Amino acid sequence: MTTKSKKQNTVPFDPGFAPYVLVFSITYDYMQIEVRKFKNATQRKMKYKSLEGPIMRLCDNLIAFYFGCMLYGGYLKNKYKSQVEISGNDFLGANIDECKSGDVMIEVLSLEKFIKNNDKNPFATKKINPVYAVVIDSYKEFLDVNEYFTNVKFTSDIKLPKAFSFMDNFSDDQIDDVFETINGAIDSKKIEKLLNSSYFELLK
Repeated sequence: MTTKSKKQNTVPFDPGFAPYVLVFSITYDYMQIEVRKFKNATQRKMKYKSLEGPIMRLCDNLIAFYFGCMLYGGYLKNKYKSQVEISGNDFLGANIDECKSGDVMIEVLSLEKFIKNNDKNPFATKKINPVYAVVIDSYKEFLDVNEYFTNVKFTSDIKLPKAFSFMDNFSDDQIDDVFETINGAIDSKKIEKLLNSSYFELLK
């Protein structure tokens, strides 16, 4: 097989999300430390309020990324019925136990903690969409059923979490529309646009 034909018979692990994914855990840890510096409840509330906007934007960004990853996984699984090689999977062949405690899970667990604590946080002024918890749970399932992508070499290896099984019933045109939606968000450099897509409304 020539280099040219080999490239034509592969699909990327990342369709282009990487440059637009922000780090959540470091900022969240910083936020908690800064708020705890104040003993007075009023001062704590004021400090929390000053940091709430930025942390919510980071939350939206990471949820959009997780949601987009699962949409893209569903696209690859259903678009390529035959076995097509996936290129650029840095997790392929990695130690699964190391992946379970690596940077990906640190981010997931940090965001999960923030979302779960928000409703009972006396300083919080903004509500979090309850579907965000569905995305988190689904993404954890996505990582688990795919063994943290350590053995995902072909499109036929991809497994979807239950909440995304609706994609298995999509027509070819609908699957192509999924990719166009993903690509449009990436091209706009605002992957949070995925949270306004019709696909996000299908999550329960």
